Amino acid sequence: MSRRRLHSITRLWLLATVAIVSVAIGSGFVGRRQLRRLLVSIEVEERQTAELRVAVETRLTGMLNREVGLRGYLATGDAAFLAPYDAGGSSAEAAETLLAADEVDRDEIAAALRAERIAAHRWNSEIAGPQIAVRARRPYSAAELTAALEVGKRQFDDYRAVHGNLRNAFERARLTRARNRRDQVARAQVGTGALAVLLALFTAAVSRSMLRSVVRPLVALSKAAERGTISSDDIGSSSLREVVLLADTIAGLFRAVEERAMRDGLTRVYNRGYLSEWLPRQLRLSRRSGKPLSALMVDVDHFKRINDNHGHDAGDKVLVALARCIERELRSTDVVVRYGGEEFTVLLPDTPAAGGAVSGERLRAAVAAMGEREGLPAGIRITASIGVASVDGSDDGAQLLLRADAALYDAKRGGRNRVVLAKRAAAAAAVPAPAVDAVQWPIEVPATLSA
Repeated sequence: MSRRRLHSITRLWLLATVAIVSVAIGSGFVGRRQLRRLLVSIEVEERQTAELRVAVETRLTGMLNREVGLRGYLATGDAAFLAPYDAGGSSAEAAETLLAADEVDRDEIAAALRAERIAAHRWNSEIAGPQIAVRARRPYSAAELTAALEVGKRQFDDYRAVHGNLRNAFERARLTRARNRRDQVARAQVGTGALAVLLALFTAAVSRSMLRSVVRPLVALSKAAERGTISSDDIGSSSLREVVLLADTIAGLFRAVEERAMRDGLTRVYNRGYLSEWLPRQLRLSRRSGKPLSALMVDVDHFKRINDNHGHDAGDKVLVALARCIERELRSTDVVVRYGGEEFTVLLPDTPAAGGAVSGERLRAAVAAMGEREGLPAGIRITASIGVASVDGSDDGAQLLLRADAALYDAKRGGRNRVVLAKRAAAAAAVPAPAVDAVQWPIEVPATLSA
């Protein structure tokens, strides 16, 4: 091969290498930059959503404080009860300022927020204000006091119902935002994929041009390889390795974004979006294989008292500690989901009803034994009520979570801090679990039961 031909091939190879590496680095830089912006926007949205949720709850707490203060003042005439009344109004106004600062453009939330403000104003103007004015002039008789308190209670119950609608509207908006984030991730993946396709086309064009000029060296290399005189390391490309590493980095970023979209922002366990995708697949697998699947619905007893008495920050710490406790007590194959508020769902693959009851009791005992070492705030102890339901290969599982939730409410009604099997699941567990089968509906697992 002539020196001139060798120089021409070398220049062509260098130009092709520089072009391919430049396109790869540029596409990687663009992809990583887009993903960083996406991650930042997701964090901002999560923080704003958390602030709005606190503001909604603060509105209710402030109104509750006003209602309690009003009752105390009407009953005793002691002006000290007007201090929590006034403080509740201040906290409610501060929360309303935060809500008003958020540019809410969704019709459902805007309508729910207007209805909540109207209900609060109605209670303040039609109930609280007039009753305080009357009580300041003269004491109420017993009959008048009873009538005034009853009227106030009815009006305040109406306000709480309207506030519940507002809370539900914000929750639906949060889920919509989560779906939008997943769509954004999908669009980012499509964009990066398009860049990869362009890079592949460009590489194919360059390769075709190079093959025309380097065919003889390639034939010689092939013959040498057939003779076994060279190894595969001799034809390795550092540029190719860089592209592969860059692709792995981009894939890792995509996995991180997808993982964040499927995790609860506070407890870092899976969220309901992940549950809606995982559970149908697992139910189909259960039907095909005939293997059972059990579900636990776990709810913290008297959680509202923790928020009311210790604050929402303490309540958040309780939820985080509970999530870690659930993960410690279960298998690596089990799935933990924050279903909503203080309620968690645990899915136990390949676990019959009796095994689900045992796991639920073990978890109940572990929760009751939690302390500061497990992450609970000082002075707080918690218990949990747990409902258990199960399906096997003969059950389509459409009502699995509903039956587990019904069993949870049976546990609440039965005194809390207990495990209750759903009726359908308990019937299937009666034969293989003699320690449970003698108990009448709903089946309650005794506190001495262990795994």
